[in-house]
Amino acid sequence: MKKQNLVVISLFYVLSGSFSVLGMAVPLAIMPAAAAASEPAESHSQALFHMRSSIAVEDIDATHAGGEIRFESPFFSDRDVVEALSNAARRGVDVSVHISSRSGANIHKMLQAGVKVKVIGGLHAKRCMIIQRPLRKRKVGDILKNIENGAEPETRVAVGSDNFTFCSRFNKEMMVVTRDDLAFYEAHRELFMTPPSGGKAKRRRVVVDTPEKPMPVGSRDVFMNASKALRLMKLAESDAPGDSIDIASMTFDNEDIVEAIERVYTVRKKNRPKFRLILDRTALRHKDLLDRIKRAGGSDVSIYIYNEDASKRTSGRYVQLQHTKTITRSCGDDRLVIVSTGNLTDHSDSDFNVDAYYPGDVRLFDDIRVYNDSLVTECALYTG
Repeated sequence: MKKQNLVVISLFYVLSGSFSVLGMAVPLAIMPAAAAASEPAESHSQALFHMRSSIAVEDIDATHAGGEIRFESPFFSDRDVVEALSNAARRGVDVSVHISSRSGANIHKMLQAGVKVKVIGGLHAKRCMIIQRPLRKRKVGDILKNIENGAEPETRVAVGSDNFTFCSRFNKEMMVVTRDDLAFYEAHRELFMTPPSGGKAKRRRVVVDTPEKPMPVGSRDVFMNASKALRLMKLAESDAPGDSIDIASMTFDNEDIVEAIERVYTVRKKNRPKFRLILDRTALRHKDLLDRIKRAGGSDVSIYIYNEDASKRTSGRYVQLQHTKTITRSCGDDRLVIVSTGNLTDHSDSDFNVDAYYPGDVRLFDDIRVYNDSLVTECALYTG
């Protein structure tokens, strides 16, 4: 396996005063600009749709004694995953689980097996982080030291929309699995080890620019929606033909995102970019925002609503959801993927969510766009 050049990623780089985003003055954390897509980095990430066993159970089962598993889900209740985590703890794997409520997950069974379970109010992140082979030490930062000493653990990071519940088996879900990128794993692990003590962020938060390499950011420290709005506004600086953005979310009510789209179309009078929004029927609660986006972009904006009439149901009872949460941006030769655990709502900034940035990953970009192309065929076109 080809090794990457590994760098320990700290969450922020340099703070430089404040920055006005859509009328709001906020601090800005500067990260290096993304590398040009003419020399894309080797992709370690794969988008998986409705393939839960590949995401969690198989990788959990393959984790050796002395390895570690960090699992996070607000509404976690999947019996197969509970069993896999419990079995891993019994054979000597260090297993920690974060959930938002004691209801749903089979906590008693996991605790009996030796799983460490923590209930965190406001948790909305969905992640699974695995080191499959033993480490000499367990502290953050020692992963890279072990590599230097010739012990290279196999890592897995899965992040996305799947809550690992019965209903999520039938929703439109997506998890991105990144394999053997140890710096990416360590950055996720740091966020896992220092979650907020409650639903509201307690620390000074910032808006972040696009990182140079794959990196997660958390709502404990980052204004998630304002940061994503800046990624959209990047299109206002371009005049390349063929620029486009796909936005997938379940619910949608964020003013920052709407204003960013409006500004892009105010600035770009030629080679106008294409916006495609793929939303769940719950987004229809905010038709005023959808109508503003349509007015701004006209025929260059397409809004798709999944299961508009609520006819798709699980067991005749549970309404199936469009639950994926991604942004894919094509701007000139640049490609950017953002995979979120939170929806494009104001509430997602107050819950604990994670956005994972994948700059320049052309393969991941293409995989998600192909999935979106298929998904819109199951949706109704919103006309206002």
